[in-house]
Amino acid sequence: MISKTQIKYLLKLRQKKYRKLHGEFLIEGKKIVQDALHSSFEIKTIWTTPENLTLFEPYSNNILLEEITQQQAEQLSTLKSPEGVFALIKIPSNEIKITEGPVLLLDFIQDPGNLGTIIRTADWFGFKAVICSNNTVDVFNPKTIQAAKGSIFHIPVVYDELLTWMNKHNNFDFFATTLSGKDIKTIDFDVNKTAIVIGNEANGISKEVLNYSDKKITILKKGQAESLNAAIATSICCFCVNG
Repeated sequence: MISKTQIKYLLKLRQKKYRKLHGEFLIEGKKIVQDALHSSFEIKTIWTTPENLTLFEPYSNNILLEEITQQQAEQLSTLKSPEGVFALIKIPSNEIKITEGPVLLLDFIQDPGNLGTIIRTADWFGFKAVICSNNTVDVFNPKTIQAAKGSIFHIPVVYDELLTWMNKHNNFDFFATTLSGKDIKTIDFDVNKTAIVIGNEANGISKEVLNYSDKKITILKKGQAESLNAAIATSICCFCVNG
């Protein structure tokens, strides 16, 4: 049975500084935990309410499986309707070798829901990785994990200074999304070499990253809207590249 001390610790993991300090993060939900079980991530403990126990008993030889009460599940949950399943997972190494595209580069994405949706979209369209600037919101933020719907376990998410990463991977063609670039529908992408750069929700791509990029592309506007949501714009770009 989970202790009050453990609950207090797991609640602290909602904050990035504690995730970084301890190298662990918490996920919740039956489907997401099952996705984690079929990934390369190291699961340290699974907690579940009694009605879900049989789902995870086959894994109990290798992973610590503990029962919790519904009240404890509600304490731990960030959802309105908790499913009563949680897992403590070790944060993997950030050192991932990426040799081919398509990939996404995210420059200072701040909204955790946007980041999760972008990761899920990249996964859907077969992108090889998502590269985040160091000032992009944490991929292990609970809201990001929920929005990604398990895709954080399917596609590598790497944090780095974007210019550093771009310099090291200059075999890629970097396409910066802007309001005044070439119509994306007219681009003939070399999928294996394509890197799409998505900018901050309010301010777009930083000047340095924009200047380093090979080409500027845009999604042509037909109506009067001022801009597209970052996740929606990413979805359209992913479809144009590898749809």
